[in-house]
Amino acid sequence: RFQYRQPQEKRRPKTCFVLALSNGHELRYFDDRRMGKVYMVKQGDFASLPLFADLGPEPLSDEFTEEAFREHLRHFRGQIKSVIRNDSLVAAIGNAYADEILFAAGIHPYRKRIELPEEAEVRLHQAIRSVLGDAAAIVADRVEKEGLPVDEYRDHLKVHRRGGQPCPTPSCRKPLTEITSAQRITTFCRHCQK
Repeated sequence: RFQYRQPQEKRRPKTCFVLALSNGHELRYFDDRRMGKVYMVKQGDFASLPLFADLGPEPLSDEFTEEAFREHLRHFRGQIKSVIRNDSLVAAIGNAYADEILFAAGIHPYRKRIELPEEAEVRLHQAIRSVLGDAAAIVADRVEKEGLPVDEYRDHLKVHRRGGQPCPTPSCRKPLTEITSAQRITTFCRHCQK
């Protein structure tokens, strides 16, 4: 996560990289789980980064078509949540948004990718675009009004980290299930997601 701060402002714990900017501010990178990486490359030389070489399309780009997504999806095995978090399928879907996308698509996170029928693949593509498009608009609006956040905005999420709370689907309202595995939280509705 990044912060844009004055140098005299207290640094968050686990701040692992600070870039002093010419305007006197600092761009800080903090990583609670210490799983991130920072690379320095020449301008425009992103192809030299190991993570960029096999990166899938941006989910809101014109390249991310339903047809291309479904064709590429067929090459993956495993549980669908892990599959959509794989950056070689589609770029930048993290844990929290994977929960939100799968909820919107009505797909159980532990369902095997090979078990998905065609209509579920279509719903999944639509959910990726709509959930991330809505989130980008919400965050952009907040940043425009309030500046860069101290913490990441998460109050717009419907299911992630809301285990035990009622399902947001009005016709369901059953408690959401939350499971922690490998330091990752998965939140879903056992009734709405199949």
